[in-house]
Amino acid sequence: MSVGRNSINASTLVDLSLASQQGLSPKSSTPELDAASEAKKIAFDRVGAGDRILLISGFPQTRLSWNRLVPLLSHKFQCIPADLPSFGDSGILAAPATTENLGRVFHEFVASLGAPLHVVTHDFGACCACSWALLFPCDFRSLTLIDAGIPGATLTNDIQLSDYKRKWNFIFQMLPDLPAELTKGKEDIYVGWWLKSKVRTPRTIPSA
Repeated sequence: MSVGRNSINASTLVDLSLASQQGLSPKSSTPELDAASEAKKIAFDRVGAGDRILLISGFPQTRLSWNRLVPLLSHKFQCIPADLPSFGDSGILAAPATTENLGRVFHEFVASLGAPLHVVTHDFGACCACSWALLFPCDFRSLTLIDAGIPGATLTNDIQLSDYKRKWNFIFQMLPDLPAELTKGKEDIYVGWWLKSKVRTPRTIPSA
């Protein structure tokens, strides 16, 4: 399978996991996270038959973002587009939405699907999958990361002011409490800006 520019096979994931021993660790689970319960709240579809491919979209998207790709892949693979926790039809995550927490949730989720499997991810979904792969590399047959700003990998500590339009949200959403307060009741404005300004064809997605 070849999707996107950055594909990683399972053996590479094991090497990366061993190299990250001083970072993420399967033993450092956040106490308030019930990953097994959260996994049951993930909304997903199954299309096609064959080797399984889990498709995880980014911010602020849902599994519908894979609509044009799924018909092409489903001739040879079983496609499983899934909504991130708190996105689309998935339930609200009852724990901090860290990439490590989401990685643990997806680890529980694929246990019911049958791991290992191929995982194709985009944007924030790729950030979550990167943490997931470092924690549980044996869940993957391959991992594809598409257009993702991953801290420590493709996203450096230095963000140039000239790149503000693509990366301002990383700084904004790192602030505690303030982003939620500023966007409360104005979610349509905040999410709408992304759908108008960040998509390949502006206004492709109509207003709700």
